[in-house]
Amino acid sequence: MANNDDQIGKLQKKYGARGVDNAARLHPRDFAKEMSWRDEMDPHYTRLCLDFTYGVLDDKTRILCVVGVCTALDELVQGENHIRAALMLGATPREVQEVAVQSTQYWGMPRSLRAMAALERVLKEQGRTAELIDKQLPLPA
Repeated sequence: MANNDDQIGKLQKKYGARGVDNAARLHPRDFAKEMSWRDEMDPHYTRLCLDFTYGVLDDKTRILCVVGVCTALDELVQGENHIRAALMLGATPREVQEVAVQSTQYWGMPRSLRAMAALERVLKEQGRTAELIDKQLPLPA
């Protein structure tokens, strides 16, 4: 089996560097193996996946969308991973929180509250809870 760099190089030649590079950077452990398998099974789907999952939106926007989807689906194991990624990519705790709140409008309060709890766990883990608390909007008198 080809090594990771060889697999990524073949995918770059076939599909272009933008989507491949973004996906490989965001998923360094499993991207080459996963995408090579997809490429072998269905190159059309692979192109669609790379172009629209990794090639159009900027990283921060894309991951914030994924946080919202994870909230809506109540998939908070992956949601915590994507919260970490969003923060790493420059999203503020307040932006992540707003994505979860926006999900409330469409998917319900229980899921949003679980997403808030996931955000709180990640912020505590990273020592960043003050960033959210210090940026709270004032309450009207």
